[in-house]
Amino acid sequence: MEEFALIGTYTRNTSEGLYQVMLDTTTGLLSDRYLVAEIGSPTYLTKDDIHQIIYAIVNENNHGGIVALAENKGHWERVSESVTPGASPCYVAFDKERMLVYTANYHKGTVDVYRTNIKGQLTHLQTIQHKGSSIHTNQQAPHAHYVDLSIDRQYVLACDLGTDEIYTYQINDTDQPLEVLHVFKTPAGFGPRHLLFHPNGHVAYVFGELSSEIMVLTYQAESGTFKAVQTISTLPAGVEHTEGGAALRITHDGRFLYASNRADHTLAIFSVEDDGRLTLSQHIKSGGQTPRDFNLDPSQQWLIVAHQDSGHLTVFERDDKTGHLRQVPQSFFVPEGVCVCF
Repeated sequence: MEEFALIGTYTRNTSEGLYQVMLDTTTGLLSDRYLVAEIGSPTYLTKDDIHQIIYAIVNENNHGGIVALAENKGHWERVSESVTPGASPCYVAFDKERMLVYTANYHKGTVDVYRTNIKGQLTHLQTIQHKGSSIHTNQQAPHAHYVDLSIDRQYVLACDLGTDEIYTYQINDTDQPLEVLHVFKTPAGFGPRHLLFHPNGHVAYVFGELSSEIMVLTYQAESGTFKAVQTISTLPAGVEHTEGGAALRITHDGRFLYASNRADHTLAIFSVEDDGRLTLSQHIKSGGQTPRDFNLDPSQQWLIVAHQDSGHLTVFERDDKTGHLRQVPQSFFVPEGVCVCF
């Protein structure tokens, strides 16, 4: 059987945009790298699977924003875009119930909201400017790094790496949809970068880029609030350079959580206890330089890692009983890969 994955990239050197690769789910081998859309630095993307639209970050001619793509005979063609002068966002999420798109902009410290439709036509609605700073040299200004819906799809959540805060936004049916409801403070210097929920809906995990730690949070759906119950390092003992926490993924059954470390080019594997707390199970080299993003295929048997600096993908086979990973002996070239999307 074959599964196709989309690989977002930077286009600073040799990459030309958005690529597609094929995963053989019997062997774990990759093949058929294919440029499906020429876009400047599509570093993150999300899909509207119902209407077959991709929303991708774009950075071209000193303008940044998002672009909507529709498939046409194997290629993905632009149908709409919304860009402004300056740096591009770093994260994009799609809200299928409300037909809204959300972005987080690290350099500007903003969260933006766009209205869309079944054809991917984008209209910018709202810009929210975060404010504040924290103790790290990378925290002299707001740096919004993540924005997406809560697991119950009641709220929009945003992680600001620069201010050590997680925002909970109420969603209103207006042309200014987001309104701050609650702000959760992480420890100073944590640098919240990426958040995901346990499938049970009661626990969330937030990755601190600057501390390379995962914070386990309980989630109260009635109020959209969080409470910290555990903080655990993702690095092996003895690693001194801690900055570089990147992506988090959890299995569909909620038993194992995976994290990528750019600091030492490793993956950390955690067993998830009944209460959502984590126990470190394995550290393994990612097989390249700067594992920016990774993802599990739909079968959950294979894990693909995109390496930004060494310019290739590696695949790991996953043991569904232990959660441990074993690298497939193949290095598959995709330049400047930073996002893996199934």
